[in-house]
Amino acid sequence: KSNTMKKFMAITLSLGLVVAAQAQLEVGLKAGVNLASQSTNIDGADYGSTTGLYLGIPVRYYINDNLVFQPEIAFMQKGSSFDFETSVPGFFETKVESDGKLNYVEIPLMVQYLIGDGDIQPFVQAGPSIGIGMGTKSTGTSTTTVTDPFTGSTTTETEDFDDSGSFEDAGLSGIDFGFGIGAGAVMEAGPGDLSLNLLYNLGFANILDADTAGDNKINNRGLAIMLGFVLPIN
Repeated sequence: KSNTMKKFMAITLSLGLVVAAQAQLEVGLKAGVNLASQSTNIDGADYGSTTGLYLGIPVRYYINDNLVFQPEIAFMQKGSSFDFETSVPGFFETKVESDGKLNYVEIPLMVQYLIGDGDIQPFVQAGPSIGIGMGTKSTGTSTTTVTDPFTGSTTTETEDFDDSGSFEDAGLSGIDFGFGIGAGAVMEAGPGDLSLNLLYNLGFANILDADTAGDNKINNRGLAIMLGFVLPIN
């Protein structure tokens, strides 16, 4: 039985190497922006969009002429702009306006369907994605107005901040996962292919630290717009 199993494994490995050798493989670079935002159920929090970077190294494996599997490793900035207000009427009011960037190593696993067989091929794509948090950066302004309850006079203090740190320091989980859907087009360009990619990522993970989140939730969202160029490697 042991010899039979060894022969089976050897044949399987040989077939895998033959398929890989015959398959059309491409590798390249992608660069663009991620129009990031977040959703939350936290009362008083108002999240807007922010613009982050996207830099990726895609590998394209052609299953056939129209179906492509594209794993990728990328640097991706997620996050949001953030407005928060809290007050005790007649005593104080605090307003915070900030822009927060969350830096991730992102690993999307996309399946693309190429439409037609011309020099320019539109495509649709979908697939899961996982992000590993690398660090955070937050910049903004905090304004606090204090009211003297006896005289009614007010004092206002404004403070600018620029903070960087770890996900743990920010009370966030270091793992994000979601699902991406999108479209684009690929065209021949010299020895390789040039592509335009639009990818909307819907984050499923609550990125708040599970030990302190309670019922609060924050989920990443984002529309990435990227240009890419790939070269065949076999």
